[in-house]
Amino acid sequence: MLSFSQSDGISSTSMMDSSAIMWFRFRVPLRRPLTVGGQTLSFRECLVVRLMSDDGAAGWGEAAPLPGFHGWCTIEELIEHAHNAGKSFDASRLLVSPPSVRFAMSSAEAWLLHDSQTDTADVSREVKATLLINRDNHSLESLQQAMKYSCIKVKVGSDPVADATFVRELRDAIGPEPKLRADANRRWNLNQAIEFGQAVGNEMLEFLEEPCDNPDNFEVLRNETGLRIAADESVQDAGDSSAIERILDVSDYLVIKPTMIGSLDRCRELAQRAYSRGAGVVVSSAYETGVGMRGLLLLILSLKGTDPAPGLGTYNLIADDILESRLPIQGSSFDLQSALRHVNVDTASLERIA
Repeated sequence: MLSFSQSDGISSTSMMDSSAIMWFRFRVPLRRPLTVGGQTLSFRECLVVRLMSDDGAAGWGEAAPLPGFHGWCTIEELIEHAHNAGKSFDASRLLVSPPSVRFAMSSAEAWLLHDSQTDTADVSREVKATLLINRDNHSLESLQQAMKYSCIKVKVGSDPVADATFVRELRDAIGPEPKLRADANRRWNLNQAIEFGQAVGNEMLEFLEEPCDNPDNFEVLRNETGLRIAADESVQDAGDSSAIERILDVSDYLVIKPTMIGSLDRCRELAQRAYSRGAGVVVSSAYETGVGMRGLLLLILSLKGTDPAPGLGTYNLIADDILESRLPIQGSSFDLQSALRHVNVDTASLERIA
């Protein structure tokens, strides 16, 4: 099997015959259009990889880059990268692959390893789910649904005062118990982020994710508002290890999206760096199907059981999964052991690429 273990996330000390590796293309519709990275998507068109073990077991992983985010490439470019990665498992080939390809390869290995283990008694634990609410398209139904969750994430990043007003109104509607997060996706400058933070107050939010367009301003924002800050895209786009260290030093939480980060080992390495600073780690999805989501669950399994609720709500936007049965992770919480039970990929929905 593969072994991914270097700090850059990819290291292959063993080889696998390329005939054991097969890539497939798929397209699944979304429940509603998604505007991201200047594009409006009505479907996800991505790749999955299948690794076959010597005993005939299959492990799967998903490469699903997202427009506008780190590692984005077209489906044609992704196919070329998949071909290159699939020829052999030497580090030089994998390191030049997009992070989504590295995530797919390591997820497939983790899938094989997990399904080969017979003792999963320690897997059982409840995982709290996060409900995603967009201020622009929320409804009374979504607010009623929010009351069932212990953690809610709100997309902000437009007018700071209007966003703060909505957050306060949402808090009044759901009461004091659920944790409330806000994500600005780096849409504000420092002054706008401060305006939002001062209008909301530092006790209303669990954290504010990627509040402004420059992570160098995180510390100023924390000092001015008392808000707890979560880093996401800033770490993805950081140029080197020292830049990541600087960002983590001024962040209270690290959001890990493996599709944009790379292999599971790379994600775990970043998580350990966050833990060493007392920061929380939030594993987050990026509109993957059930194959990619199972990779995220395997990552969650390998991290601290005391981490904050993961952000897996984008799975709900996938209308037709490529699994024969959807993962049971809908609702306000789910059992990790049940969600990780053996699942089958609907190979009839896939197109093998030559």
